[in-house]
Amino acid sequence: MKPVSWPPPAHAVKLMKFSNPYARVPNDWLKGSLHCHSTRSDGAQEPQTVIDRYRSHGSDFCALTDHNKHADGQITADGLISLTGCEYNDFDYVIPNRAPHIGVVGTTVHIPHLPDVETAHAAVLATGGFSTYNHPIWHYAPWPQDLLLRLRGFHALEINNALVNTQRGPADAQYLWDRLLTAGYRIWGTAADDAHQAHERNLAWVMVNAERQTDSIVSALKSGRFYATTGVQLHTIQLDADGVLTVAGADVEEIRIYVRHGELRQHTKNSSTRYQLREDDVYVRVVAYSAGTAAAWTNPIFVESDASRRVTSTFATSLHTA
Repeated sequence: MKPVSWPPPAHAVKLMKFSNPYARVPNDWLKGSLHCHSTRSDGAQEPQTVIDRYRSHGSDFCALTDHNKHADGQITADGLISLTGCEYNDFDYVIPNRAPHIGVVGTTVHIPHLPDVETAHAAVLATGGFSTYNHPIWHYAPWPQDLLLRLRGFHALEINNALVNTQRGPADAQYLWDRLLTAGYRIWGTAADDAHQAHERNLAWVMVNAERQTDSIVSALKSGRFYATTGVQLHTIQLDADGVLTVAGADVEEIRIYVRHGELRQHTKNSSTRYQLREDDVYVRVVAYSAGTAAAWTNPIFVESDASRRVTSTFATSLHTA
């Protein structure tokens, strides 16, 4: 494989300010599921069986997120942390029985039936848990772009939902993520099985840099100190003081770097890459691929500059006036 070209181009600007979720990664990377179901709602297996099976897949933590049924996190498996969680969709919406789905993890507060999506959104925010817009472009229960821009506030967008691959709909929501990020929405990206049956597990998850305890995992999720993956493992996500980003993984064969508007800024056929952030990037996120179809998605690093703010303001205005 060809090495990454270096030094960076002359137009790169150093000494910028950044919002970097990977500024501190002092802990081990923990594997975890943030979206799965049991017989408490529409899953095929009992809660204990689901937790046990995730442990057998090497998961360090798991959140049962049954529909409108709050899991208390008391189910245990040797070596696995069981997080509290729920997937809410029990509220009225403009399309009957097609309400968007809300994921929340790491709170013991249960939300009763709520009348509409706006009230449900506010109630989930008030719990203090890690909140997610689930499968946002699935035709069955989507999150429209204008609704996301109007509500704001959740921690993450589910950018890859493995179950949707089997449900006649797109599993990959990167294009929506890029639109929100370019418009100034500071939001992380998760991947999840959304498993209801045994064969649907261990297809998509997150790797979180945290201590092996509930509070540390939830805190790391909220701060974006994780990456989403369908199998690719990263061992380096590092940004130096001059704005040079280094990403590497042992099983990585291709790395793509995306910036504002989802523009592909750099494409490397290698197990590692370096990229000099630019003033007008707005954000920088990385997708790494293995030899097969597996991928890993880093969370965005945000560029704090006048140039990036001008891009964001212009694009946000265009979305709201379209």
